[in-house]
Amino acid sequence: MAKQKSAVAKTIDKTPKIVKDAVDKITDRAEKLKETISKRAEDAATGTQRRATKVMLSVIDFQKTTFDNTFKIIGQVQEQSEKAIQNLIEDASWLPKEGKAIIKEWIRMLRVGRSDFQKTVDKSFDLVTDYFERVVKAEEAPKPVVAKKSTAKKRPAKKKSAAKKKAGA
Repeated sequence: MAKQKSAVAKTIDKTPKIVKDAVDKITDRAEKLKETISKRAEDAATGTQRRATKVMLSVIDFQKTTFDNTFKIIGQVQEQSEKAIQNLIEDASWLPKEGKAIIKEWIRMLRVGRSDFQKTVDKSFDLVTDYFERVVKAEEAPKPVVAKKSTAKKRPAKKKSAAKKKAGA
């Protein structure tokens, strides 16, 4: 854009004032249009990001509910299996006491493992939910106002003559 402005500025020096004014107006309108488009694109991106984050929260909630329900069913199956095994080992006179103790310990360890797994998964869901909730809050918080760049035209730096360059060196 700067190269285009430079080329236009060189051409304008040779044109009448009316043309210069028209070019200035067109340039100003183009800059305003560019700012408007940039702002609208940024607003659209922010809105899309906010909606995507809320959708992610819904998906996470769905996954947690699905996991909890599935895990509850698995727990019920495990409890029924425990009862069946305990009934079998009580009636098994051929099984030594040590064998019965091992099976009871095995059942206890499965129950503890299931409980620990449930706690770990719940904690993971809580962490990811907290993260996305913080993202939503950050997106909804008012944005700080950033000072706009100056639209004043910059003057090109003056070039040093060859004699001054030699003297400065």
